[in-house]
Parts: sequence; structure tokens; C-alpha cells
Amino acid sequence: MQPPKATSGGGSRLLALAALLVLLPALAEGVRPIWRDQPLSHRGWLDTSSLAVQRAAQTAVNFFNYRQGSPNALRAPVYVQKASLKLVPGVGRKYILQFTTKDLQTGVNLGSCLSSVFYLTAKPKPVVDISCLPDEDRIKHLDLDYFLYFKLTAIKQPSLELLKGLGVYGSSLIAWEIATENSAYTLTQIKDAKPWKSGDGAPEFDFTVVLGDGWGESSVSCHMRVAWQPTQPVQVKYYCSPEDGSSESADGSGEEAGSTDEFFLQVENNF
Repeated sequence: MQPPKATSGGGSRLLALAALLVLLPALAEGVRPIWRDQPLSHRGWLDTSSLAVQRAAQTAVNFFNYRQGSPNALRAPVYVQKASLKLVPGVGRKYILQFTTKDLQTGVNLGSCLSSVFYLTAKPKPVVDISCLPDEDRIKHLDLDYFLYFKLTAIKQPSLELLKGLGVYGSSLIAWEIATENSAYTLTQIKDAKPWKSGDGAPEFDFTVVLGDGWGESSVSCHMRVAWQPTQPVQVKYYCSPEDGSSESADGSGEEAGSTDEFFLQVENNF
């Protein structure tokens, strides 16, 4: 009596398995892991104390200060609470942040901000979107704005002390526009400030300032012209060059070079 023959089903399964083993390398070559194209925030939070996160938060606040409209309502970042990163292949890298802020001059806590800072591959300045808790002292700041405006228009040669707030305010535009993922700037010194033009419109002032990266050694020297009046957006024209190279600056006004230390409070927590 002959033993029973093997069924054809087993042989078919073996052939199919062998064919699959042959095709696997080719299939794998055309398959990209899903996480490679997904935002990194889907895989966890960034280290909030990292330099990249701190720089992104400073850049967000620079943009906020430029857009909020007052030299008396300037903010500084204090502590980053949450941070994530989204990669957009071929476009750039977007940081999504939640952080606290304080009044730049008084140090009073002003609550949290939510922001995204998008460093684009093909464009020079980051795209910033930021929303902060409302300014509870808005009326007070507006009164201070008008007081400053009337003093600036009444005095032929305002002191450097009087112009510091306007210098910080105007330079926040520069700090935002020249920021990169590897550098974030704040005003560190006003070398010179003098009136340029005044009349029926906004008074204008020429500044020579130094902006430094608080987390690195780079700094730039900038000549900027600032025109401002209360409730109106600040207008800034500027030219910058590396601080250690040749740079153009306005003629000296006889004022002594001033530090802005009292405007830039010491970094706290993870700042």
C-alpha cells in the first residue's frame, strides 16, 4: 500500500512564502516609516531648556513687542512650559511654544503666551504667530505713551534715558527679522540717539544700537531710524552689520553710550 501523497495546498503555501521573501527587499525600499513625515510633536515634547527652544521664545516675544504698539508695554520671556517641533519637509521647522512673560521694565508677571515660530528654509525671517493674555494695564500704558510723545516732541534734544524705551521698541523689529534657528537677539546697548525730524507727523529718531545673541557670542551693530506716535504702528528703517566688522553709524550727538541693562532683566529659570 502506497503512502498518501502530499496535498497541493502545502506546496502552494511554500511557493508563496518563497516569493514573498524574494520581494521583501524591493517592497521595503519603497516604504517610508510613517514617523519620518509626521510632526515631531506627535512623538513627544522638546526639552524646554534647550537653546533652540529658548531662542524661539525670545524671537516670539520680539515679534510681540514690535506688534503690540507701545514702548511702555514691552515684555520679556521668563519660563517655557511646553515646547514641540513640527518638521515640514522642504519648507522649514516650526516650534510650538507655551511660556510665561513679565513686564520688561518692572518685572511684573504678565501670564502665559502661546506661540509658533516657523523658520522657513527659503525665507530670511521667521513667521511668528503669538497670542498672550490681555494687557491689564493698557490704559496706564497708553497714558505713558502720550506723556512720552509730548516730551519727545517738546524737547529739541531728548536725553538717551528718555529714548531708551523707544530704542528697545524699534529694535524688536530688527531682532525678529534677523533671527534664525541658531540665533535670537535682544538690544544690549544704545550707542547713540538723536532727533531726525519732527513736525505734524510722528517724531523720528536716529539710533546706533548693538544687538546680541544672549546664548552665543554673535552681535550686530545697527543704524535704525524710528518714527512713532501713540496708537500707531512704529515705523523702522535699519541697516545692520557684524559688530566685529565695518559698520555704518550715525554721527555722535555728544551723548554717552548707554547700557540697557535695566530694560533687560536677568534670565530666570530655563531662560
